[in-house]
Amino acid sequence: PLSISGLATHLDEWLSDPVDDTATIRIELEHRHLPKLEAADVLEYDRDTGTVSRGSAFERTYETLERTCSCLDRSPDTRSW
Repeated sequence: PLSISGLATHLDEWLSDPVDDTATIRIELEHRHLPKLEAADVLEYDRDTGTVSRGSAFERTYETLERTCSCLDRSPDTRSW
């Protein structure tokens, strides 16, 4: 499992325009994104411990996103996005 704070830190480092305030990212995760990812079985969100782990649909979702991004990278129409 990964802590919500740790996830927020990783996301802040990944963002092209970091917010330097992981509390904002953590709040967005807890109130908006994690419940949706949990509902889709992509992540398991343990509110009691403040951690997330991979859900049963994680691998399938990850592979789909990788293929989609790969296709977008090769498509001349999407390079300007």
